[in-house]
Amino acid sequence: TSSSSNDDLKRDLKSELNPLTLSEQLYQDHPMSPQSASLSAALADLDTQLKAVYQERQEILAGTHKELLEETKVLKERYEQRLNLANDQRVYHLIEVEATFKSDIQRAWDGYYAGRAKLRDNVLRARLEREKRMDLLTNESLRTRIQRKR
Repeated sequence: TSSSSNDDLKRDLKSELNPLTLSEQLYQDHPMSPQSASLSAALADLDTQLKAVYQERQEILAGTHKELLEETKVLKERYEQRLNLANDQRVYHLIEVEATFKSDIQRAWDGYYAGRAKLRDNVLRARLEREKRMDLLTNESLRTRIQRKR
């Protein structure tokens, strides 16, 4: 049984790669000859259909089948559209990232200038406070001297 199933498998693979005519297959499987002309015509018609299916299969495998070419063209157009959309999105995102980067740099400079101005104001305020204290001290010491002289 194992060798007969192997033979069947080999015969099926061989028929897929190089199909026999339907009438030849029927004759191999059932060794009897067709009795009537209508059976012969039906077998010939089926044999023609089988050859057409085999030819179509070969065209599909070769990549030359008309329907396959049309559908491949549609798929390629969709691919091109998606590729263009992805490219447009990439460009948009790059522009967005560049704008964000420039904004971040501007914010950093603004923070720097604001901090520098605040620091300058604080230093000036501290200087003025020291000057006021110095003036007060000098004024007090002058008053004290004046009062002593009196």
